[in-house]
Amino acid sequence: MPARRKTKADRQREHFGRMLAVGKAVTHLTDEDVAECCGISRMTLFKRKNDPSKLTVGELTKLTAIMGWDTEDIIKLIVQ
Repeated sequence: MPARRKTKADRQREHFGRMLAVGKAVTHLTDEDVAECCGISRMTLFKRKNDPSKLTVGELTKLTAIMGWDTEDIIKLIVQ
């Protein structure tokens, strides 16, 4: 049976997961800290990790500021 091809949603989920993991490692933040800074619950953050297309502009803006992501990272996340 051939391997399943990754969809756009799969690639977006993986890219966001990598970005978030690196950002948390650099800033020494936990999921709880990140969720609190974004003004969302930890469960909502978990849902956003599984489906980054549901991120609001405000949440993405706060994450960008907290994690120090640049414009290129955000564009890759959106375009994936």
